[in-house]
Amino acid sequence: ILNDCDADLIALQEVDDPEQSLAWMGFHHDDNNYRYFYQKRTNKKQDGLLLAYKRNKFRLYHPDAATARLRRIQLNDLSLGCLSENSQTYFKKDQIAIYTLLQPLHDASQVLCVVNTHLYWHPDADNIRLRQINYILN
Repeated sequence: ILNDCDADLIALQEVDDPEQSLAWMGFHHDDNNYRYFYQKRTNKKQDGLLLAYKRNKFRLYHPDAATARLRRIQLNDLSLGCLSENSQTYFKKDQIAIYTLLQPLHDASQVLCVVNTHLYWHPDADNIRLRQINYILN
């Protein structure tokens, strides 16, 4: 389905094996159309996040090209400011976010920040997701 969409950007969560997931979608490792990044979640979690972009549409941006890369935010860091062990456990959910800066090839004056995240899933945990989003944005 994604291959048929001809997407310029792809952001997937809960990816166990990036090579297998890309092959399942019809993309191949030697396919030069997309560049992708994969980041596994923290601790013993087996899944992670995949972020891909079309090479003929974007390039990695950074004023210093040597540091153009993917960046990772560990959302477990939310627990660092908690004083009690219960609070630390409450906010330690092994979620992550990844982001990078992309520059459209057709307009070098623009920069696009692309973020992919795996937020806490529980339907009654809006407060945790809000705190995670706030942490990412800051």
